[in-house]
Amino acid sequence: MPTNRWTAPWRLIGQDRWQLALLLWLPLLLGLWLWSLFGNGLPRDLPIGVLDQDGSHLSRRVSQLLDDSAGLQVTRQFSQWPEAADALRSGRLYGLVILPYEFEKDVRLGKQPVVEARYNGQLLLVGRLVNGSLQQALGTANASLAGLTALAHGVPSPGALGQAAPIRVQITPLFNLSTNYAQFLLSAIWPAIWQILCVLPLLVGLARHQQQTPDWLGRLGLPLLLPYWLIGWGWGALMLLAFQLAGWPLAGSLAMLLLGQGLMVGASLAIGCLLYLLTRDGTRAMSLAAAFSAPALAFIGITFPAEQMNGFASVWRSLLPVSHYVDLQVQQGHYAMTGLAAWLPIRNLLLFGLLWLPVVWIIRRARRG
Repeated sequence: MPTNRWTAPWRLIGQDRWQLALLLWLPLLLGLWLWSLFGNGLPRDLPIGVLDQDGSHLSRRVSQLLDDSAGLQVTRQFSQWPEAADALRSGRLYGLVILPYEFEKDVRLGKQPVVEARYNGQLLLVGRLVNGSLQQALGTANASLAGLTALAHGVPSPGALGQAAPIRVQITPLFNLSTNYAQFLLSAIWPAIWQILCVLPLLVGLARHQQQTPDWLGRLGLPLLLPYWLIGWGWGALMLLAFQLAGWPLAGSLAMLLLGQGLMVGASLAIGCLLYLLTRDGTRAMSLAAAFSAPALAFIGITFPAEQMNGFASVWRSLLPVSHYVDLQVQQGHYAMTGLAAWLPIRNLLLFGLLWLPVVWIIRRARRG
């Protein structure tokens, strides 16, 4: 009966624990795990050490300013260099601030002593945060000292403040006002993983279908593919819901985002079907799909500007359905873009529908044979 053609794929999925895990439990666990890593939004209280070679009131004041910084926490105080260097090299500390001998004396004499700060530049994100927090804390210390010096010379308070900080700078980030790393990273990481989780269960299902059905290729069609499309689209909708629950912006059209998600899932399934039909082997198809999708996070255009990519990277990016969806997500989430430009990612995703032509041709050829 026709009903069996539509319900049978759902029953097969329900009987396969591995497919159930790929379609249901694994996406949920991955999502929760990533949120546990980045959910705080901004890393805080990164452990640093202070090598205080002066031991003066001023050096202790600078150390306190570093500890009061939201991004830093002074967890170790050192008096000797070997111990401090060992703690920094071992990775127990992300940074080390060295306050030199006669620090307070040189400040009072106007000799401009050098405060040295060291951090691990290989840890790009942490290094940037430590560097920024160090500059902010030491800048505050400089301004305080300049203001106190001016007051000591009889300058009135407003003038002392002006001498301490002659230029006031207001920096306002757009579209991510709190510079939330969760919003920045997860809005790219989740879609990149989502694309992989759209393709992988399909390949597993096709491999099982081939093993259990003698004329599997002739029976391959919409009833078999529909569950993967609906479940993949459902995870995309839940991803948008998670973004909203986290308070991330949605300035544009939710309907366009949902449309783009449906097209993205369909494009991913088309790629998966084509790879499987060309190889007729689940392991090879999975390897090709992994190699194809693995660079998605790097080429997606969030962590590295798409305009600065070379020709190879730009071509690969254009072949990834998720990159066009992320373009749509950024346009509608942050810019509320309208007009023809807003439909450009939708058009690009629709072009992936051409991949269904060779898939349908291979299936029809098998049915005739």
